[in-house]
This record gives sequence, structure tokens and C-alpha cells, in this order.
Amino acid sequence: ELAQTLIDDTRDLLDTELTAMAGESYERAYGAMVCVQMLAELEEVIQYKLIPERQETIKQMWWDRLLGGQRLVEDWQRILQVHSLVVNPANDVRTWLKFASLCRKSGSLKLSEKTLVMLLRYDPSEFPEHALQHSEPDISFAYTKHMWMAGQRKRAYDQLNSLV
Repeated sequence: ELAQTLIDDTRDLLDTELTAMAGESYERAYGAMVCVQMLAELEEVIQYKLIPERQETIKQMWWDRLLGGQRLVEDWQRILQVHSLVVNPANDVRTWLKFASLCRKSGSLKLSEKTLVMLLRYDPSEFPEHALQHSEPDISFAYTKHMWMAGQRKRAYDQLNSLV
């Protein structure tokens, strides 16, 4: 109940701000819209915890919303923090791989690496002589693409050969 009350209070505060910005431009209103989305998803976090049979539906809605929004690292990061209140990244690899890809393509290589290391559950840069584990080929391939973009072309090429 307290969580819902706080969400409602925050939504009321955002309503005034959003109304003012919406008349100006889409770009100015977009940030406030992301906050509204996060509030809606906080409500869904409550549902996720209280109604287990809705969990898969909620996860799919979150995925669809992410794909429907702008590809901005900062926004995805904030939204994924909300999701991770109830969904362990290891149980939502598709979303986190997409986030790592977005980071890589946006030039946020440190955040891309940090995300991939979290998914791998170890840091391949600490063991450069070892090939990536093949048990999770999607994550290994994403890390290989990260290495390529980070300028580690030889390592990436060798890793790609071992994956194939």
C-alpha cells in the first residue's frame, strides 16, 4: 500500500511537468514519459511479486516497451534497474544482451563490458589466454563483438574461431 501511495504521489507531480512539456516538444517531454513508464513498471513490479501467473506476461510487456522506445543507454539502464527488482538478469538474458549491444553501439564500451561480465559471471579479461565458455554461446558471441569494438581484434578473431 505504501509503495502504491508513493507511486501515485510521484505520478501527480510528474503530471504537471509532463503537461507543460508536451506542449513544447516531443524531445522535452520524452524524459518525463520515461519516468511515467518507470512508475507504471514499478506498479507492475508489485503485480509481478503478488501474482506469479502474470510474470511472463509482464516480462513480455517490458520487452515490447523497451523495443518501442528510443535506444538511449541512460533510459534503458534506468528501466532495467526497475526490472531487476524482481527479475534476475540471468533469467532475462535476451534483454541484457540487447542492452549490452546498445551500449557497444553507443560507444559505452565500459558499460557493455560490465553487463557482459555480469551475464558471464566471470571476467574474461582476467583470463585472456582462455577461450570463452561455450555453454552460453549468445553471451560469448556478444562478448566477442565487444572485444572487436574495443580494439582487441586478434583476441576477438581467435574467439570467433573457437566458437565456430
